[in-house]
Amino acid sequence: MVAVLYVYAIFLIGLCIGTAFMGFSAFAITQRTMLLYLSAFALCYAFEQAIVFFNEFLAQNLPFRNDRFSDMEDPLVHIVTGALLCQMLWMAFLTFFDDRRPTMRFVPLALFLILSIATLLLPTNDESLRKWLMYSARQLFFLWDAIYCVIRYGRTASRTLRMRYRSKGPFLIIFVVLVVTIFAEDTVVMLFLDPSTIENTDILAYLYRRNTCESLLVLCIIGFTLQQSVQALQLKREETTLPQTTQKQAHARDILPYFAKKHSLTPREQEILSYVIQGMDNFQISQELQVSIGTVKTHTHHLFKKTGTSNREELLAAFWAER
Repeated sequence: MVAVLYVYAIFLIGLCIGTAFMGFSAFAITQRTMLLYLSAFALCYAFEQAIVFFNEFLAQNLPFRNDRFSDMEDPLVHIVTGALLCQMLWMAFLTFFDDRRPTMRFVPLALFLILSIATLLLPTNDESLRKWLMYSARQLFFLWDAIYCVIRYGRTASRTLRMRYRSKGPFLIIFVVLVVTIFAEDTVVMLFLDPSTIENTDILAYLYRRNTCESLLVLCIIGFTLQQSVQALQLKREETTLPQTTQKQAHARDILPYFAKKHSLTPREQEILSYVIQGMDNFQISQELQVSIGTVKTHTHHLFKKTGTSNREELLAAFWAER
């Protein structure tokens, strides 16, 4: 059992670190901000699991005692790492919805910290309850992420945006189910489990320091991060490939309506942008649309102004960063 837990811990930490570095690399190349936050989430979780690993295998070599089961191990450290985990995931959600309001960015984090610290000051001798409340704060934050997504989807009138949000629906459903199961597992283990009924100290130590459903949630997020990183790198590689591949054309058709809606592009500007994405220069676009080069330059200038870019390279980078 000890060997299994050892391999499990090393595998999870290594997977998180590998995912983080791949995500950071993809962000550096493609500038997709959501990858930055998802990678930071994976790195924070690797750090927290490294602390667990240290306490479990390196700090001491004594068997786990039943009377320690309700104790809180490194509560301040877990509050800080929990805050980082929750905030990084929250920022990834905000980036997807392009929500840049400062209040939305920091108010949920402040409430999480207040609630978590309050559990340490709670006037009770029931350490199991205190421990359960501290970890439940994370699940409340994660549930808020899901509630926010549903609210944004419900308030969106644009059919284009609804289709974009709906494409991530399966991931959100899995996310909510796993968060609920994490809460249920914590409730059973921390509030109702009698440690004296478990003779195997290795199993008891595992239940004390880890949540299986939480590991599944992290694996789900890691899988999503890897998928998005690989997709981003593939699209970046294909940007210089002419003619466009079928895969790239499909992604462009998916992103273009959302990008146009986000930056308030006119139908003509959206049409010209579609040709820019295909690698056409101003002369080729003017020939395609049967308009003067001056007209194409005017529309292109408007594209740069509306998207906050100054040239075609920056415009394409901003466009592909939306996926």
